[in-house]
Amino acid sequence: MIVQPDIPIRPIQGLLIANRGEIAVRITRTCREMGIRSIAVFSDADRDALHVHCADMAMHIGPAAVKESYLNAEAIINAAIQSGADAIHPGYGFLSENAGFARAVLEAGLIWVGPHPEAIEQMGSKAQAKRIMEEHGVPVIPGYNGDDQSDAVLIKEALCIGFPLLVKASAGGGGKGMVIVRDESGLAPALGQARREALAAFGDERLILERYFERVRHVEFQIFGDQHGNAVHLFERECSLQRRYQKILEESPSPVLTQDTRERMGQAALNAARALAYDNAGTVEFILLQDASFYFLEVNTRLQVEHPVTEMITGLDLVRLQIQSAEGRVLELDPRSLKQNGYAMELRLYAEDPASGFLPASGELLRWDMPRAEGIRIDSGVQQGSVIGTDYDPMMAKLIVWANDRPEAFRRMRYALENLVCLGPLNNQNFLLNLVKQEQVKQGEYHTHFLDEHPELSAEYHPNAEEQQALLMALSLRQVFVDRQSQQHFRSLPTSWRNIPGPASELRWSVAGKEMLLRYRLLSDETAAHPCLELLSEEDSQRPLKARWSGGDENKARIQMGASLASWVFAESQDGLIRVLQPGVGVVRVLRPERFPDPSKEQTGGDYLAPMPAEVSAVLVSEGQRVEPGAALLVLYSMKMEHTIVAVQEGIVRSLLVQTGERVEAGAALLELEHEISAS
Repeated sequence: MIVQPDIPIRPIQGLLIANRGEIAVRITRTCREMGIRSIAVFSDADRDALHVHCADMAMHIGPAAVKESYLNAEAIINAAIQSGADAIHPGYGFLSENAGFARAVLEAGLIWVGPHPEAIEQMGSKAQAKRIMEEHGVPVIPGYNGDDQSDAVLIKEALCIGFPLLVKASAGGGGKGMVIVRDESGLAPALGQARREALAAFGDERLILERYFERVRHVEFQIFGDQHGNAVHLFERECSLQRRYQKILEESPSPVLTQDTRERMGQAALNAARALAYDNAGTVEFILLQDASFYFLEVNTRLQVEHPVTEMITGLDLVRLQIQSAEGRVLELDPRSLKQNGYAMELRLYAEDPASGFLPASGELLRWDMPRAEGIRIDSGVQQGSVIGTDYDPMMAKLIVWANDRPEAFRRMRYALENLVCLGPLNNQNFLLNLVKQEQVKQGEYHTHFLDEHPELSAEYHPNAEEQQALLMALSLRQVFVDRQSQQHFRSLPTSWRNIPGPASELRWSVAGKEMLLRYRLLSDETAAHPCLELLSEEDSQRPLKARWSGGDENKARIQMGASLASWVFAESQDGLIRVLQPGVGVVRVLRPERFPDPSKEQTGGDYLAPMPAEVSAVLVSEGQRVEPGAALLVLYSMKMEHTIVAVQEGIVRSLLVQTGERVEAGAALLELEHEISAS
């Protein structure tokens, strides 16, 4: 190990965390273990957030809008000075890869917990990053990264590179400002879309072009350096399962790397670290082709979302190492003693709707309970009652497991997902459960576009006959229990009791848009606390099924059906939507249909509604304009992603109800399209 005697050690006493959510909670945990005072920051929207309550102190930095709070460098530095902090940790996202912010922190006399600003600046431009990597023997993807950004030059270079082609934001990351182009006709629209996304996400509309490779894998190497010139890599993380270029599952070791490929990629990662004189946590990302060749993608000059995977297989605390490096301490890691121990994987739990193209979702988290078992770690920034808004990334938690081998880890992750209670906003819990059950995923046979080829994994849940019957009985039994608890008089009488013969009781439910009827009768041994009902079948030969409420309340109960006794969890919101965690199945969303629906609430065929809360970033049509099916009508921007609303059939734009820059809520009318009916 190299030790530079002229680098003083500056012990950190107070650390301001310039971030929010689960990463702020995560950093606070290490601060507590190291005896460092943690200071959180919060916007108006985060006043009651979990990360605020976890820290030793919290500082208000502005309104909910990120530009006025979490991206407000001056407010954050002032908060650090006022709180008495002597260091700032940026987490990831927001200002974590902003060289100007890093310099401002240092100029204020504070310690920056991250790599030196020059490294951030060099890697902040994908074009410059590629040039530096080429000079240091790191293989890069063929493409264009020049200064001339005119459409004419970009189109000319694209034709020279060939198709398929990837248009990327030069200052980008996380899949934002990235568009695949498969032929010349799609090039001009792709340039416009990538520029808009790049400008909105990074304030920089410069682009680069790269040859696009089909069916590749995404493998990254964790690097770590100190201020004394020491650097190591902490092995790989496989991140190929993605949607919209954003990672969903990360694992280590990679199921496809041979030891030879691992060593070659590890050496390339170290070359990248040394080219930058890297002095903190970072990640070198590569694409891996089927012939085991690989190309440099980028260096993320910060801690990664998936860093717990590396922590689980190495036993290291990467945040602790970050703090020690920032203090000027020597990185005491011997590459010869580092090894991958066992197997780890991480899944990201998002508030989003997988069945609708992973559109972000929002709302109150009505029920939240995390499974606790050996080898299971959950990093979360939410708690029961948290409100998932539209101003920030919709990730709620990360589920991480460790095991001796890959099959055991998949089994453990399945257990974690089946026992996680997350009822409230639409989320991807069922989708993640489908993912870990999928045989090709379990075998490691996937690539970056695997999910595009398997849309069934993200499809809306439709229960089979047996699951549907159990669900309806549980819902009806719960309704009977709730009715009995609210009964003010004659509580000793069974529900629906009458002193003359009457028809069977029945309840209607709507599951996945399909209305269903359950006919039942209450059994004589029911009580207010333990109602019991029997399903009435139209077929006399069918064996009757009985269900009994064995204990609990309207939110969580033990229900016996036949010989099976299991825990069910329910959450009902004011709009009447019931979320059910069904044992062995996952989360199901159910409605009780209105007996007398309001016709005024029905959507007409020509209405186009906002699928989620968003900002209108572009209106692409005008009133009176004729449009063809599939034509882009307007563009919405929500939770750092762009979503295009397209015409479902031919028609004429009757009226525009929104304008560029306007914020809209989910369900808000955007425009009216008059569909033309052709004469027969």
